[in-house]
Amino acid sequence: MNAAPPIAPPTKDFYKAGIKSNFLKHFRTADVKRLYGVGVPWISLAIAGVLCLTIVGIPAAIGILIARWIRYSRASADYEKAFQIARHCEPISAYVLMASGDLKRIKHVIAPGLVIATFRRDVGHGYFVDLSTLLYEIKESSPRNDAERFVHGLFSDEVFRRDRRRKLPAELTGGIEVFAFDLNINNDHLPLGLLTSPLIPCMANPGERGSIFTIPWTFTGDPKDWLLTIGESSPGSSSHAEQSSPANET
Repeated sequence: MNAAPPIAPPTKDFYKAGIKSNFLKHFRTADVKRLYGVGVPWISLAIAGVLCLTIVGIPAAIGILIARWIRYSRASADYEKAFQIARHCEPISAYVLMASGDLKRIKHVIAPGLVIATFRRDVGHGYFVDLSTLLYEIKESSPRNDAERFVHGLFSDEVFRRDRRRKLPAELTGGIEVFAFDLNINNDHLPLGLLTSPLIPCMANPGERGSIFTIPWTFTGDPKDWLLTIGESSPGSSSHAEQSSPANET
């Protein structure tokens, strides 16, 4: 009897397609919808129900229900718009430069951070470790040119702006297109529920404009698979990530 042929490992396209499929399913869950304000308005319904027990309270109850319906309709439209944007996202590895200290100490926190990432697949983890180190060194010194002033501006601007991304100067990145993203970090998506590593798996729209979202680590399978598929890094580089400083606290 002939031996069965060995099963070929999943291709990179197959792996990325699985990540995207899980991400879109996750986006349709009640937890994500709740973040956009889409959910059953139990409190409003309860108040309206109590007011309806009296004739005088009926107009007030109707007003509450109408106001709630308007808010729900707007939230639903915003959520559906975000979902359509999410359908065009691709997996990327983001590296934290700054983040709220609460993400390291308190579980079940969503807080803003500043991360860097590229959409190129031939850039590995080691590159971002070196780039992050360079940016921190520039931050701690007096700026000497426009590129270094840009870096100082990144670190000094602690105002979160959803969907903002800024391209780093090419002279700092070796000509590789790298963006600094404003990112809402959900530490429920991270290992152990806390920010302990600078590497965060994300989904983002390619290009100079678009959205970026964190995704649960459980979607990535083996972290080595993620590093080898989303960035052309060596398997051993994952330990380097764990040894690096997660980020500056804000």
